[in-house]
Amino acid sequence: MLTKILLTALVLALAWAMLKRRSSPEVRKQEVAEPLPLFKRFLVPGAVGVTLILACGFFAWQWFDGYQVVSVTLVSPKEERREVYQVRKKDISANELVTVDGLRIRLSTEERLMIAEKSVP
Repeated sequence: MLTKILLTALVLALAWAMLKRRSSPEVRKQEVAEPLPLFKRFLVPGAVGVTLILACGFFAWQWFDGYQVVSVTLVSPKEERREVYQVRKKDISANELVTVDGLRIRLSTEERLMIAEKSVP
């Protein structure tokens, strides 16, 4: 995701540079007295700023959401038992989970996971 954001910023910077080079030196001398167009003055820097703000907000939300503790119920159909663990969202993967206490649990293909938000008393 970070590479996509950096690539977008690179494309915007290249477009900005190409727009600056596009005008010839003679025309540039005549345009010195005239103000820059609205596009060059506000739109491109504004787009870059909004992109950076949204990217930072997305990463902050993703980090915050990953550290939330949820209740995971592990259901084993063969042994007909249920075990409940407290796990951070970021520590749940397809074949393994790590509890808040540091217990690493490997999952089989037959076991089911039921994830519920931890209720705050």
